[in-house]
Amino acid sequence: MTELNPQIVSRVRHRLPEVLSKNAAESLLLRRAPGSTCIDTRLVHHPYAGFVYFVEQQAFGSRLRGIAHVLVDLATGATATSDPWLDPQGVAAGEEIETLVEPNINHVEAQINARQCAVRTALHRRRALIPLDVELTSSYAVLLKPNWLVQLALPDAGGRVDVLVDALNGGYHLMPSRPVPVV
Repeated sequence: MTELNPQIVSRVRHRLPEVLSKNAAESLLLRRAPGSTCIDTRLVHHPYAGFVYFVEQQAFGSRLRGIAHVLVDLATGATATSDPWLDPQGVAAGEEIETLVEPNINHVEAQINARQCAVRTALHRRRALIPLDVELTSSYAVLLKPNWLVQLALPDAGGRVDVLVDALNGGYHLMPSRPVPVV
């Protein structure tokens, strides 16, 4: 396994800038749940570690090269490849950023998980060709991903529901904290 070069690890917390505005997140949900109203909306972040790998493989006499962006959920250790990140911004010392979960995974464990994800992805996408090289090119120890936490009142269902809207791509998930019957 390639050793982690301390020069390419940023120990400063970084956050990804939100692409979807508060108003856009609310509008998205109001279109999906007619008759509902937004009670509260706030920006929250989820802690990830971010890794960028250069991947090179041999295929039928030629070399294939690519870049893999991998996120490791610092709460669970789960990994996922992602689109390239928009310029992460450093978080100033003392700056308040709300998170819903605390990190449980250390950076070394996150790096191991991320490298395994990069190798698995390269093998899968190239139909089991052996990776020649998987080299870490940059790393963020904490990369905070923005989400909008929207509380909706659902008059027809007789309750409220919290919805987490991804501030990067507009995907959304019902939060399990308050189950509400959905009709």
